[in-house]
Amino acid sequence: MSAIPSTRGPKFVRTRTTTGAPAAPLVLVVDDHADSRLIARLVLESVGFRVAEAESGGEALRVAASLRPAAVLLDLVLPGLDGWQVARYLRDGEGGHDVVVIAVTAVGQREEHERALSAGCDAVITKPASPRVVLAALGDRLGFPMPASAR
Repeated sequence: MSAIPSTRGPKFVRTRTTTGAPAAPLVLVVDDHADSRLIARLVLESVGFRVAEAESGGEALRVAASLRPAAVLLDLVLPGLDGWQVARYLRDGEGGHDVVVIAVTAVGQREEHERALSAGCDAVITKPASPRVVLAALGDRLGFPMPASAR
């Protein structure tokens, strides 16, 4: 299990650094495959996002409740609670309604993508996903400026 950053705080739009500039948004990466989490972490941190990780649906909900990420990159097929259940809880649960939820999944059937959107995901991206596609989806929804190299 990867270490969860100790940084706690509100979302990107309400957080400021000591210089007064907006702090980087925190993105929670939820995937049961360690390699997928590592790749997502490296891509996200390379453009300035802060990253937390979870390897199951239950862990994702606990981390989301304690760290209040600006966005969640959510695999749909997870042990325990699946991604559809996690998305639904994030939308219906206390304080989760304003988080951006993007499913990043190997499940490619259109019906399953529609099910994810109905569960509360803001977008669905099929794996293998281009880092640029993931970054564009996050940048657009969070209003976080992406470096030219990421566009």
